[in-house]
This record gives sequence, structure tokens and C-alpha cells, in this order.
Amino acid sequence: MQIAFKPVLTAQHAKCLLAIYHEPPEELRQPKSKDTAVFRTLTLSCLLLLANAAAAHNGVKDPNVMARMMAMESIAGAFKTLVSMAKNETPLHQAKARMARDTIVLHSDKITPLFEDHATDQKSEALPAIWANWEDFSDRADDLTKSAQALDFKDRAALADTLGAVGGACRACHKQYREKK
Repeated sequence: MQIAFKPVLTAQHAKCLLAIYHEPPEELRQPKSKDTAVFRTLTLSCLLLLANAAAAHNGVKDPNVMARMMAMESIAGAFKTLVSMAKNETPLHQAKARMARDTIVLHSDKITPLFEDHATDQKSEALPAIWANWEDFSDRADDLTKSAQALDFKDRAALADTLGAVGGACRACHKQYREKK
């Protein structure tokens, strides 16, 4: 025996559908605060970064190589945040600058352990010279950590002055140990 179901659209259902698909009436709208806009912007930025990371590392099979790539990407993202502040493209925000610095310090301190395993992958940009010149590579990773720890962000000028050492440490290592794109 089959029971036929006949949907009935009541006034209550109609109100729910209107609430879902249309803007609420003016009296029910809450004013959007600046914090809400910032939160939405940060959420969207994070989603875009995650999508970008997934696309950039698509096809990486070795988990050790993936961990290295993700650490390097975190360092690059934090560095870009600080560069944007130093160039006055975004406001110098002490807490954000501190978080970016701490991200660089945290991940740069893990570079040597992440590369101890000679893991390779077709998508990896790490050159075999890393393991052939292990001591030099380790020293360069330490230089990045030290230069990040020395970052000063009390004002834009101080940030710009100290940020150059971080960029220099990245370039010095990438020039020697990263496959050219």
C-alpha cells in the first residue's frame, strides 16, 4: 500500500522560505559592525589561502615533502603580511605583526628537522644539494630563525629595517637549495 504525500504550503512555510531566500525586513536587520566586516574578510582570505595551498600542492604524494611545503608556505604568508605592513599597504597592527613573526620563527625552527629525511617528490623544489651540504643548509635555516626573532615592529621604519634580514635569509637559501621556477 502506498501513501500519497501531498505537500501543503502554509503561511508559516512561506515566511520561512522568504527569510531564507530574501533579505529580512528592515526592522529585523542588525547593523553590520566593523568587526563583522573584518571577520568576514579574514574568513574569506583564509578560505582562499587554503584553496590556493591545495591547488599548489596538488599531486604531492610524499607526506614529508607535503609537510615541508606547508611549512614554507606558512613562512611565505607571514612574510607577505609583514611586507604589506612595512610598505604601508596595510595598517601596522602590533598583534598581527607579532603573530606573523611568531609564525616565521615557529616554522623556520622546524626547517632542519623537516629536511632530515631525504624525501623526494616530483612536485618538490628541494635540490639534492641540501643533503650534500647539510651543515650549510642547517646554518641558513638557523639564520632565518635568528633574523625573524630580531624583527622589530614598533613602527614601519623599524619593521622595514629588520625585515630585510628575513628576506635575505630566504633568498640566500632558495638561491642555493631551491629549484628555479
